Amino acid sequence: MFWVLLFLAVQIVCQLALLRDEFQPVRKFVRAGSFGINLVFLAIIVGRTHIDFVGKLLIGALGLLAIGFFHPETNSLVTAVGVVVFYGSVFASLFWVSRLRIELDTLRVLMIAFWSFHAMSASVGVLQTYFPGQFQGALSTVIESSPYGAAGLVIQLDSGEQIFRPMGLTDSPGGAAVSGMYVCLLGMALLLDKRYRWWGLVFAAGMIAGLYCLLLCQLRVFVVSLFICAVTFLLTLAYRGEGGRLMKLGGWLVGIVVLGSLWAVSIGREAVVSRMSTLLADDPIAVYQGNRGQFLVHTFDRTIWEHPLGAGLGRWGMVNNYFGDRATSLWAEINWTAWCYDGGIPLMALFAFIMLYLIYRAFRLTAGAHATEWRIWGAMLVAYNMAFLATTFCACPLLSQIGVEFFLINAVVYTAWRHDMHLRRTLAARRVSAAG
Repeated sequence: MFWVLLFLAVQIVCQLALLRDEFQPVRKFVRAGSFGINLVFLAIIVGRTHIDFVGKLLIGALGLLAIGFFHPETNSLVTAVGVVVFYGSVFASLFWVSRLRIELDTLRVLMIAFWSFHAMSASVGVLQTYFPGQFQGALSTVIESSPYGAAGLVIQLDSGEQIFRPMGLTDSPGGAAVSGMYVCLLGMALLLDKRYRWWGLVFAAGMIAGLYCLLLCQLRVFVVSLFICAVTFLLTLAYRGEGGRLMKLGGWLVGIVVLGSLWAVSIGREAVVSRMSTLLADDPIAVYQGNRGQFLVHTFDRTIWEHPLGAGLGRWGMVNNYFGDRATSLWAEINWTAWCYDGGIPLMALFAFIMLYLIYRAFRLTAGAHATEWRIWGAMLVAYNMAFLATTFCACPLLSQIGVEFFLINAVVYTAWRHDMHLRRTLAARRVSAAG
């Protein structure tokens, strides 16, 4: 438990450091530190590494990326190494977490800690809408130096006052949307966990604040992701015959959605309604194609044919921005484009398979008569993985802080489940031995 909580603490400290103006000049080093700590833990934590099927696939992904060293359009040796290290730092937790002894109670503690931070971030986001400028940290230098500026990151409240989209405990306008999604997703599982039955109102209050921030941040991708999370969570419970839990969670969610939506509309009706109504302006496919879908269409219509084996390493993103030659830089709005640039069709296909397999593996955790508690946490992981996959069609979550958290949560849940199964088999064998 110590190592996992320490890792989470380092992530939080790196995030909070960016709220200070003093750290903005060295922002890239702070951001790099939040990724690099994953590799440090991989090096210093001792124990036997359990390399499962997903781990082997990710090692294969690094192998595909390494081929890019020989690509004639690779930006430079430095950026090529940077890309491989970057990918490795995102999913390194999948390996070092497997060396730890993680039990179900450890999982609960981690999820509570994770939920608490994001609930705090969402709460700060709420305060930022009521007291503009008073609870806001430093603004990201990346946004300040952007040619587009920060003008497009403000919302107008019903009072007429213009403010940055809720930042929460981040340095980016709209950053509270991520916390809003996490606090609602984890809150769904915590509401059903019998260990915390008396904490229901606390979790619900945090989820209401999270939904409030999510709506005011106007980042529709996270609104859609949360919707996918909720639907997937409920469907998984229904499929496993958890009627009681299904009704309980459904009741909580109705109240949370009503209160959170009314609260957001009460302070920014025009901003919320005008933005969210665009999701219902046409059928979902048409809405997607008219917005982020154009990047997916361009990727499959042109990019994969122009770069079937990749465009060379270090030609897009932060690695190119910090270390590469921008004269040959490319732009990727979604993960599918990024994977195509870095490894072409083989890398795209591999990561698509990894995402789908993680959903399938999470669903397996909910099976079996013994899985009373795992039906909650497994359903949460199925919902999370499904929403994460959906987000890759609208953004680049895998190669970001969200990606680090994605692999950490998957690693912790699966390692705890594997330990629980081993313990159950050991106890069953002892009972058989004693009976004999």
